[in-house]
Amino acid sequence: MIYVVKVGGNALDNADLAHDAWQEFVADVASILNDGDQVVIVHGAGPRINHVAAAFDVTGTFIDGLRVTTPDMMAVVARAVGHVTADVTSALNADTSICALGLTGASVITGQSIGEQWGQVAGDLTVDGSALRSLLESGFTPVVSCVVSDGTGGLLNANADHVAGAIAATLRADVLIQMTDVAQLRTNPDDPNTALSQVSVSDVDEMIGRGEIREGMIPKMQAAAVAVRHGAQCVVMASGLEAGALGRARRREGLYTEVMA
Repeated sequence: MIYVVKVGGNALDNADLAHDAWQEFVADVASILNDGDQVVIVHGAGPRINHVAAAFDVTGTFIDGLRVTTPDMMAVVARAVGHVTADVTSALNADTSICALGLTGASVITGQSIGEQWGQVAGDLTVDGSALRSLLESGFTPVVSCVVSDGTGGLLNANADHVAGAIAATLRADVLIQMTDVAQLRTNPDDPNTALSQVSVSDVDEMIGRGEIREGMIPKMQAAAVAVRHGAQCVVMASGLEAGALGRARRREGLYTEVMA
């Protein structure tokens, strides 16, 4: 089986790499590998980007849940994301059963700007599936960042959920697991009693159209729908803020939302 695991920036920010929650994440990755399965990890870096942007006095805004990326912000994103890739790769490699390989997304992904108002934000992502499969078959666990190539020598900032969805679709992954800062999708984002344990991609489309999916949840659910429509078997979204979260999501235990065709 192939798993694509997307770890959100908020989950990383709240799980110190020496903390039990992160150590259990590493153990859960090792468990997947020890079962003979393969893993690609995609990470976000939102809080780290915010911190670096503040340090360099670069202001930022969001449109439809996506960070507007000026040239100055692109430099901030590349710097922050590179640090996170190194941190995650190093933490995983502390377990001798994992051979993690940190990759900038630009090594295996190209995209195009989605529009002038967003600046250097990538859409229409194309993934080099052959390169990732070769790494997986050679025993590596790729750790992929969300900085991608524009195909002409420049860089673009891709939403990490979109990157994970594109990779899952290209590899025809058995499961895309989205580890984020919320446990479930809700029909009313402000009411936990409206949480959903399973939705179809058509449900996702309708909920976005009705405005029930908002802000940062939009790219997460768009990515889930793209993944399922274009090759992945299913997507499981769960909170990554607690110890053992990846293992529970893999086993479909606890709170989660599963996105199916």
